[in-house]
Amino acid sequence: MRTFTCALSILVVANAALIAQSTATQNATGRVTTVAADSITIQTSTETLTLVVDSSTKVIGKGVGTITSRLKAEGRSPVVTDLVHQYDSVRVKYGASPDKGLRAVEVRIAVKAVRKP
Repeated sequence: MRTFTCALSILVVANAALIAQSTATQNATGRVTTVAADSITIQTSTETLTLVVDSSTKVIGKGVGTITSRLKAEGRSPVVTDLVHQYDSVRVKYGASPDKGLRAVEVRIAVKAVRKP
């Protein structure tokens, strides 16, 4: 019985460690090089990161609420390409997704890219 309890305790601790690893997030700051409906690529000072985005990815920044309200009034939900653009400076919180690779949890737009008319 004592061996069983010890083995069960080891399994519980190992499972808790795996869950903690899967929910850990990292941060990256960089400039957006490519935006697609299902991904965003940013260039940091040391690497290029391509991150999966989905409907649960939160986008924060000046004007995001206004754009979201306008699109909802038109009867559609915003996607990342409506809110984030090439050359925007962003800070991204991301984590590992078991089936999709790296997934952006949050994209915070620090500086919008200057657009020419």
